[in-house]
Amino acid sequence: MEKDIALSKQWVQFGGLSGILSTVLFLLLILIDIPSYLEFFFAGLFGIAYALIGFGIHHTIKLERDTVTSRLGALFVFVAGVLFNVMLMMQLTFRGQLEMYRSEILALTDTELFDQWIRITDTLQLGIQFSIDLMTAFAMILFSTVMFKHRFFGPSWAISGAIIAVALVVVKCISFPLTPGELGIPFVLGPLISLWFLAVCVQSLRVYKRIGTTAVDANTNR
Repeated sequence: MEKDIALSKQWVQFGGLSGILSTVLFLLLILIDIPSYLEFFFAGLFGIAYALIGFGIHHTIKLERDTVTSRLGALFVFVAGVLFNVMLMMQLTFRGQLEMYRSEILALTDTELFDQWIRITDTLQLGIQFSIDLMTAFAMILFSTVMFKHRFFGPSWAISGAIIAVALVVVKCISFPLTPGELGIPFVLGPLISLWFLAVCVQSLRVYKRIGTTAVDANTNR
């Protein structure tokens, strides 16, 4: 049991720090104009960090009770992170190639056709984005069902996560195959999801400081 707790403690710390790192990278990528080589590196690192968040959340939940539900949530977040990495690398590669040969392409065609090519390449990664959003939403719902009566989280964490997740599924299904932005829907769900996972990771790190104390161990072993 002590070895299990020690291992869970490592996962909680690693997952919690990965959640903070992914949030920082997310803000860097959407708010700051950075050189292309840094953008490529940060985008790849973001997908890796995002993939590890669910494991930290699961092991925080596991301290009270181990459930298939939280394990599935961690698995869905991991898959979403891997897909995020693939999508961002694909997007940046396509954009980089088109921009590299922009002058040569425009010498053979017009600007309107060039812009159409960009839109076509974007559609190749929109399907992956839809899969990422579904995986993330289902993970949030799964975690929320366990969090509702969990002593380290509670109803506020569960309800907020479930509402954001359901809203994400509804918006993405309504707008598909277009993006919500193309339908005039404000870009708010992405930041809300990031903030929810950040808050959960911070809470997990707060729990991390208590792992190994008499109070936590007593409830873990019950």
